[in-house]
Amino acid sequence: MADLPNTDGVTVITSKELLAAYKAGRRDFSGLEFQSYLEFQDCELDDIDFSNCWLDGTFRNVSFRNARFFDACIKTCFFIDCDLTFANFKNAAIDAIEFENVLVAHACFDGASAYSCRVKSGELPVGLTR
Repeated sequence: MADLPNTDGVTVITSKELLAAYKAGRRDFSGLEFQSYLEFQDCELDDIDFSNCWLDGTFRNVSFRNARFFDACIKTCFFIDCDLTFANFKNAAIDAIEFENVLVAHACFDGASAYSCRVKSGELPVGLTR
């Protein structure tokens, strides 16, 4: 896929375009700042790299196995019925998000910070601090 559109240093891409790029084989979306709210449902985004990104969105029944969110700003996101097995949130800022019925087996939250997070099923993942 060609370079993603860019306006004033902000990547302009829709959820549909991102999913198309993923299905075409792209996994590295690191360093991007998405201008629009991302919405994904009933899809697989395994091995995706959102490191150093600013994300906000709703993710419902999405597989993020082995996904990378290193040093990302993850704001006002909803992770509902998602699989975050082996996902890596090292040093991420995870603020104002909700985890509901999320698998976090072997996920890494080392150094991640959380402000105003709500967890509906279980407790905060190991390594996640408030």
